[in-house]
Amino acid sequence: MVVIAAVMLSPFTNLSAFDSALHSGDGRVQAWVLAWIGHALGGDARLFDANMFHPTRAALAHTDHMVALGALGAPIWWATGNAILEFNILQLLGPACSAYAMFVLAHSWTRDVPASIVAGVTYAFSSFVLLHNAHLNLTWNGGLPLTIWALERWWARPTWPRLAGWWLPAVFTALVSWYLALMLGLLVFTWLLWLALTRERGDMPTRLVQLAASGLLAAAIILPFLAPYLGRGSETGEAAALAADWRSYLVPSEHTVVGRALAARGYTAPQGIWGERTVFLGWTSLALAACAMATVRFTAGRRVPLLAAIGLTAMALSFGPSTAGLAPFDLLSLLPGVGGFRATARFALLVTFASALLCAMGVVWLRERFRSAAPALAPVCAALILGEVFVVDFPGGRPQPQAIPELYRLARQDNATGVVALPMYAGEPQWFLEGDYLLYSTTADFVPLVNGIGRWIPGEYLAAGEATRTFPSAETAAALRLYRVTHVLFHGDRYGKDAETLLERVRQGRDFSVVTSRGSDTLLRVNPRAP
Repeated sequence: MVVIAAVMLSPFTNLSAFDSALHSGDGRVQAWVLAWIGHALGGDARLFDANMFHPTRAALAHTDHMVALGALGAPIWWATGNAILEFNILQLLGPACSAYAMFVLAHSWTRDVPASIVAGVTYAFSSFVLLHNAHLNLTWNGGLPLTIWALERWWARPTWPRLAGWWLPAVFTALVSWYLALMLGLLVFTWLLWLALTRERGDMPTRLVQLAASGLLAAAIILPFLAPYLGRGSETGEAAALAADWRSYLVPSEHTVVGRALAARGYTAPQGIWGERTVFLGWTSLALAACAMATVRFTAGRRVPLLAAIGLTAMALSFGPSTAGLAPFDLLSLLPGVGGFRATARFALLVTFASALLCAMGVVWLRERFRSAAPALAPVCAALILGEVFVVDFPGGRPQPQAIPELYRLARQDNATGVVALPMYAGEPQWFLEGDYLLYSTTADFVPLVNGIGRWIPGEYLAAGEATRTFPSAETAAALRLYRVTHVLFHGDRYGKDAETLLERVRQGRDFSVVTSRGSDTLLRVNPRAP
């Protein structure tokens, strides 16, 4: 699975520069988050008081904390101090572990190794996962199949050790992402209901006691990490704008072999790879899922109606809210905490979960029906499934190795207590470039930055961004002093031909002074207000 992950993620990664190459955008933000958690767990800071949006407190709550994943990757950070390397390792291992977890679940039902491998690759290397390759808070989803596998074992014999077997991956998953926590909650609730209706109900008092005790303990652990996010929701219209539709599941991305073939023959316009809406299930997967309907009479196949119900319900949820307010997501959003589920297309992960398990059953049926071709069926199916979603000619290209600017370390050495990197991209189309500055700060013991990025933006950040538009004016300097900023990190290459003009104005004025320069980067000190 690790080898397959390396191949399927190769359009987005650079294995030859594994410790220094990472695309701008969400990947760099998450690399910073993971490194910050390692920094905080080392006793150097309070977890939520991250070094962005200075001087705002509890800044980490403006993005996903991913504390479980950060704790898992902390030894990499402690050993190397390299946030890019930590991210790239976890980016590779996430889908590989998820594939293995799905293999375990499918094999516990089918006892068929080839069919279970097909389930693993269908789940972990789907369009959904490749689309979100830089969102580790979504690609580390192996807790879903692992929890269900252990949950069924616990139901058959409800002991405390077996309870821990599904409680641990469930809590870990909930502490990776609120998206995964909500989807896992829906999955576990549905599965428990199904078990109660279809399996023997002896030892029910034992199960209820253990469920209550484990639920209270889980709440005690999760709530402190959830509390900073309570009361925060998505922006108006965001859930509808980031919703899927039928075409999302049936039409491939324009950056796949099949997508390009369709476009070349004029059959249909393929979907874009950016955004949230392209969650193509794959035609081979759909065909195998259809074959699974023939297995209903078998032990494993008795779960087919359950999986079909989960897949269809999740698909309906992924379609987002409706104008009438009666869509499945409208009803679900009435529950506490669901209002923050801004990208409803992400419910496609549950659709993929159900589809992968149905694929395994479909392969079992085909292998039993066509015994002479049985050895080749699973490898061919797996190859077709992977080939349909493999990304070709990724528009972002492979990331190139890049040295982190030395200026951040120099600012820390100059006793900086508050820093702004310019230009700021607050409220601009290139807002994602703020993530670069966060990543750079990891090399300077996380120097406090006015810059930041997140799902929710504090007003002070937008005000500071607006003030820097007139840099190096007296008004900019006054605003920076107000926000307790002591230094400016001036990235001249990002200003282009205007950089030298701005620096000349700095030298002629009294509000800023030049500390040092490295290439096109210049470290400036904000001078105290003149008496």
